[in-house]
Amino acid sequence: MAESMQGLSRTCRCGELSVKNAGDPVTVMGWVSRNRNKGGLVFTDLRDRSGVLQIVFEEGKTDPEVFEKAQKLRSEDVIAVVGKVSKRAGAVNEDLATGEIEVIGESLRVLSQSLTPPFPIEDKIATKEDDTIELRSTDTIIIASPAVPGTEREEAVMEDDLYKESGRVLDVDAKRNFTMHASIEDLKMMIYLMKPKYYIPVKGEYRQLIANANIALGMGYNADKIIVLDNGQVATLEDGQLKRQYDMIQTDDILIDGKDNLDASGMILKDRELLSTDGAIIIGIVINHTTKEIIGGPDVQSRGVIYLKDADYIVKEVGNIMERTINDAVAENRYDNMSCRAEAREKISRYVMRETGKRPMILPAIVEINTAS
Repeated sequence: MAESMQGLSRTCRCGELSVKNAGDPVTVMGWVSRNRNKGGLVFTDLRDRSGVLQIVFEEGKTDPEVFEKAQKLRSEDVIAVVGKVSKRAGAVNEDLATGEIEVIGESLRVLSQSLTPPFPIEDKIATKEDDTIELRSTDTIIIASPAVPGTEREEAVMEDDLYKESGRVLDVDAKRNFTMHASIEDLKMMIYLMKPKYYIPVKGEYRQLIANANIALGMGYNADKIIVLDNGQVATLEDGQLKRQYDMIQTDDILIDGKDNLDASGMILKDRELLSTDGAIIIGIVINHTTKEIIGGPDVQSRGVIYLKDADYIVKEVGNIMERTINDAVAENRYDNMSCRAEAREKISRYVMRETGKRPMILPAIVEINTAS
């Protein structure tokens, strides 16, 4: 999840640093050009308009939470790093203007995450991030898989990167591509070569499993040697023999509305689980955009948490916490809409937990209105 850059200020750009800055504390921001995880060390190439700078995160010397975040960085993530400039202990990278130095990362914020590419393996190879495969100028790349509908633009970018790194790229015409699924003749060839004692069709709708099983029947297999399993069914084999085929494990469908690429993250599912068990509290308040004076609210709405008529004091205190948070921030000259909402969310969450034993989703909203005539 993207983090706020509240309280951070860039001290310099990546390409502006040199050996003269060794020992200086710096705050740099930019895009991840390349990230290499070497186990106890993570090397991140940070890019901005001035150049590229190597950031080093070392396990044991870096905060564990920061090191874990560094391990998960990927190409084109936007990050902010606080650290100290150091002269490189290893070989100098003569291809970089900053090749004599590196920044030892102390803290890390991911300001914006890049989308997962639809071609993760090919994308890593093309951007030189794969630990196993490295392209050479003499290599020939054959792209045999057609682009999945909706990913044509990403596929074109990946193909451009492959052209830059290899000597020859061949793109097979989509009309000449075969389906990615095995044909009947492919399955027959597999059965003929493998000669399995038992044949278990996998993947597909139940009718497709039956059609797959019929291929084995047609090749002379008896029905007791063909195992067709529905979701949750378990077949037990011991010493090469089928013992049981009627065990069941509990399985459930996970239903997610909307588009997969928007709903697949664990945070979305966690939020939905939270809403289904502990409910939500929404707090709305209106303030003057210029003076930050409260001119409306707070209005507190509870859904699935408490029965309002029986807990009027909780609702009032939630509103009071929201008001105090804003007034204190304004008085201390540190008001920021986003940070105030985050602070109020934390305080209200602790209070509600103490009073009700629940952890509902807290949704504070601060609406700023310009009342100038």
